[in-house]
Amino acid sequence: MKKKIKVLHVIGSLMVGGSEKMFLTTLGGLQKKTEMEHIGCIISNRLDLLSTNVQRLITLNLPRSDCYPLRALLDVYQFPFLLLTTLRENPDILYVYHNTDDKFIVTLIGKILKKKVVLRKNNQKRYLPIISHFIAPINYFLCDKIVTIFKEGNDELKASNVPSEKIIYIPNGKNISNYKSNLNKKQAKIKLGLNGNEFVLGIISRLDPIKNHEAVIRVLPELLKLRKNLKFVIVGGPPSNFYKKKLQKLVKELGLEENILFLGYGKDIPDTLAAFDIFVHPSLTDALPGAVLEAMCAGLSIVASDVGGTKELLGDCGILISPTDQKGLTEAIVKLMNDPKLRKEYGKKAQQRAESEFSEEKMIDSYEKLFIQLTNEK
Repeated sequence: MKKKIKVLHVIGSLMVGGSEKMFLTTLGGLQKKTEMEHIGCIISNRLDLLSTNVQRLITLNLPRSDCYPLRALLDVYQFPFLLLTTLRENPDILYVYHNTDDKFIVTLIGKILKKKVVLRKNNQKRYLPIISHFIAPINYFLCDKIVTIFKEGNDELKASNVPSEKIIYIPNGKNISNYKSNLNKKQAKIKLGLNGNEFVLGIISRLDPIKNHEAVIRVLPELLKLRKNLKFVIVGGPPSNFYKKKLQKLVKELGLEENILFLGYGKDIPDTLAAFDIFVHPSLTDALPGAVLEAMCAGLSIVASDVGGTKELLGDCGILISPTDQKGLTEAIVKLMNDPKLRKEYGKKAQQRAESEFSEEKMIDSYEKLFIQLTNEK
């Protein structure tokens, strides 16, 4: 009987973020669909922040730090634990998620044990920490394949002298049925603690300066001149308590305490999205933003920064603006606020695009083909 292909999916930690969600979505989808054996491995346990329905998940509970010099020391500490885990599971393929500097230790283990190694690129190169620019070329040389989730990532990898045959483009995918709410818009707003008649701008994103929440906060006074019942709903929690305090201070300075809601980590995402009239995503950088794709699945009109793979994701189904263009952000929101027909048209087109171009099924099929192809290569 032919041995099953076995893939060990490795991620540094699970926080509430796009990469972490896609780790669980990809792993769970592959476990349900394929004849292969797929196992998740989390180096540091923050699993309490995310619910999961995946069938097999190993958590090593090793210490982790966001301080890069300290992280390098912890990598040395983590090496024997990851090595023993890989020896015990004996996978054919190591698939490594997250930022480049996290990947070196797993890539090295893969090469020592003569395993196939697949890396996932989900960041724009210019926004990676300095240390990553030194480690990345070593990772690229050692690995067998690199999955990039946005087309600009292909160009960045080629500019780093990565051979074309190593690069695989697999955009993220979502199942639109997971983002359908049973609530109408008024009911969804009331569930958020509103009275149901407000016009709601919404963002779902971790509280990180790179996500640029303050851009929307700063244009809100101008928008309130046109619509008094406007609310800006922010869904997402730390990693950055400092940034949250900065945003709260700005809200107070502008006298917007009654118009802005900080809801923390989002649990009922479909119902939350159903409460939004416009979804805003002013991020300074992104690869293929999962939050935008979720808003597309929910059929929302969207204003988003034209960075990374956002344009290839949204296409002509929303409004793209420069992340530093406050005037453009204001004009885009005003245009949608004043045109309910256009909001509905954009939302319908966005949902159709999500289903046809960025489905979870299409993504899972692509990974399955990649892993089969890789095990057949000598």
